[in-house]
Amino acid sequence: MREKFASARELADAERAKAMERNRAEQRERISAILKPEQKKRYEEIAAEIQPGRAGGGGGSGRIWIVGPDGEPKAISVRLGITDGTATEIVADDLKEGTEVIVGAATATKPATSGGPRMF
Repeated sequence: MREKFASARELADAERAKAMERNRAEQRERISAILKPEQKKRYEEIAAEIQPGRAGGGGGSGRIWIVGPDGEPKAISVRLGITDGTATEIVADDLKEGTEVIVGAATATKPATSGGPRMF
């Protein structure tokens, strides 16, 4: 499925949305096919709780930082989408493909000065 999701990213916006939904539907079908009836029922219940209307989706929410139009960090709320255990979709209204996401921060520190050699 990873290859299908990756190839969908290269499509035009309208086609991408349709391809991604087809991929999600296929993924949900594959998961449902391997579950026992009681597992399938619980899977559907959990999926409905996490994201109503989108069974097999991810869930959870959080905040990420992007580089705003003024070059300053800007916090945006995100939801976790579907995952294959390696890669997870991040869903946010303010997040567009190609948006710079801040993944770390560096601080400049003054090196500590030594009073002289240390004897061990």
